[in-house]
Amino acid sequence: MKKLYTLIIGVVLLTLPSLISIAQTPQLINYQAIARNASGQALTNQNIALRLTIRQSTAAGTIQYQERHTTTTNAQGLCNVQIGGGTPLSGSFAAITWADAQPKFLQTELDPAGGTAYTNMGAQQLVSVPYALYAKEAATATNDNDTNPTNEIQSLSLAGTTLSLSNGGGSVNLPAGTTYTAGAGIGISGNTITNTAPDQTITLTGAGATAISGAYPNFTVTTPTPADNSPINEIQTLSIAGNTVSLSNGGGSVNLPTYTAGTGISLSGNTIINTAPDQTVAITGGGVTSVSGTYPNFTVTTPTPADNSPTNEIQTLSIAGNTVSLSNGGGNVNLPTYTAGTGISLSGNTITNTAPDQTVAIAGG
Repeated sequence: MKKLYTLIIGVVLLTLPSLISIAQTPQLINYQAIARNASGQALTNQNIALRLTIRQSTAAGTIQYQERHTTTTNAQGLCNVQIGGGTPLSGSFAAITWADAQPKFLQTELDPAGGTAYTNMGAQQLVSVPYALYAKEAATATNDNDTNPTNEIQSLSLAGTTLSLSNGGGSVNLPAGTTYTAGAGIGISGNTITNTAPDQTITLTGAGATAISGAYPNFTVTTPTPADNSPINEIQTLSIAGNTVSLSNGGGSVNLPTYTAGTGISLSGNTIINTAPDQTVAITGGGVTSVSGTYPNFTVTTPTPADNSPTNEIQTLSIAGNTVSLSNGGGNVNLPTYTAGTGISLSGNTITNTAPDQTVAIAGG
């Protein structure tokens, strides 16, 4: 936001201590003003720059003369310069046509930083006294048309905050402005503000992988190069959009399988719902087992067996070679081995008569 500044013009006077001859007529006009900021505070003890312009006929009229001044305000923001004594920027002070009967306007521009970024403070018509410069052309006249001793040149003076004008011109009290109180490390003496603790001791302590060496005011902060200095294997972020799962930093993506609701199932987003949670169930008993009750509460009953001993259960008989065995620890026995005699043949478990027809002789007696 553009800052606004104010110049309170105290008085503009022509310095004419004598009008006896042309050579004794100074080409200067005294100019005094108080510089204030937008808050009304005086710009005290500050280097400022002024650009003063004499314009013809109107406040925006032709420039007859323009000059620049650099000056320093006092403790009340008051500055004093002499128009005609600055650095000329345009025209000549001596060439101003005071005698042409045309109004003259003084335009004031201010740069509170002392540079050339001027802010226009406005223009004001010069009246009465400045036109006395024309008196240099009448220096040889035999009669003084102004013989009134009560309207002579006056002097401006400052005592404390009281600005006075001589010869009964009265006085005004300048605003005191903002009152400052010195805080910690600050000293105030008159209009001077001093930093009483410019050098503060600072202690720095390293943490983690950072180490600090040196002493105030020269410290060295050292952080070692990380073991993993590669920018391509950084932490990645997993995200999902629809049924696509993606990994950031070029990690690629995969499509999750799509499920279709079957009979009795409903899919809504990520929620699977059983649309037929209560199914009719029929249970029928068999053998010695009986079932009673209805869905979903059934009672299945199997009577306790008469022989409830686990040590006398049904066993299984088996044979391997000539060894007969009984399961569940029932033991085994070896069957006798047979040898084929005359006329007998043994093959596995088959006994064959190899001489079925025998010659029989019967003799009578």
